[in-house]
Amino acid sequence: MGCDEVLLLLRERQVACRGEAERLRGEAERIAELLRGCEEELAQLSTACEVVGELPAVHVPATSAQSQVPAPRIESVGGRAQTEDAVAAFIGRVLGVLAGHAGPVRCRRVVEGLGWR
Repeated sequence: MGCDEVLLLLRERQVACRGEAERLRGEAERIAELLRGCEEELAQLSTACEVVGELPAVHVPATSAQSQVPAPRIESVGGRAQTEDAVAAFIGRVLGVLAGHAGPVRCRRVVEGLGWR
């Protein structure tokens, strides 16, 4: 095998590696964007957990509490789905209150935002 043949093989390999590097850069950018989105959601969830964990015990009148978050009924058909819907609605309300404020939110503001005071 002569130098010209070796050089041709090296250049072919160089082109193939360059193409693979470009493909991997694109994949890395896509993964970085997915990671950024996941980290943003994680930060929001962490904030929500901190806020909800610091909420004082609030005694809500029974009629008001029942209209906001229905209690699970084990005997009912689809009770789990109803409970999951209620939990999702509650989380949405809490996140809505948090989204309405720039920066940290005091528990009192969350309680007021949920209409519990």
